[in-house]
Amino acid sequence: MLKKIRNFMDAGDHIEKVHASAKQQSESIKILNDDMSASKEELKALRWELEQYQNSIKTFNDEIAKELAEIRTIKAEYDEELSDLKSFKTRISTTMIDSLMEEFRKALNENIERIKTDAKKYTELKDQLEFVSTNLKQTSFELNKFNTISKTIKEADFELTKHARHLEEQDRHKLELMKNIDTLQRLLGRERRRS
Repeated sequence: MLKKIRNFMDAGDHIEKVHASAKQQSESIKILNDDMSASKEELKALRWELEQYQNSIKTFNDEIAKELAEIRTIKAEYDEELSDLKSFKTRISTTMIDSLMEEFRKALNENIERIKTDAKKYTELKDQLEFVSTNLKQTSFELNKFNTISKTIKEADFELTKHARHLEEQDRHKLELMKNIDTLQRLLGRERRRS
């Protein structure tokens, strides 16, 4: 009879150990869930940043297209002025030609300066576009890393689900043991009252 009581006491100690282990595993699961939530937030922030880069690239492309349209307009104006000058040349005297050539040179120099300025702006925009493109590649690389992390988290989540099922099974087993202990304690109480 004493041997049975000792066995029941040993079972009680074992149940306490199982309970402590289950509590520790529950805390580990909570920490993993918190880590997963933080990773999801970081991934969302990276997606937002990628959209901002894409919007910047679109803006740069629009500005470049606008600058190119202005350059084409300037060239068309230049071609038109050149055509007008050629037709005037046949109708005016040599002195008028000299005067007009001087004005033409000034206008040409102004247009050349404008073209140089526009070309400089275009070069700056191109450099900025290359910079944004490099940043976009880096962001894509970071996004791929986070996608890999996300897949790893999904695998870890699967393992946690298996572990949670195992813990539930242990909890059921623990409850059965506790019921058995209660039953045994009642039986012991009856036996003591009888003796």
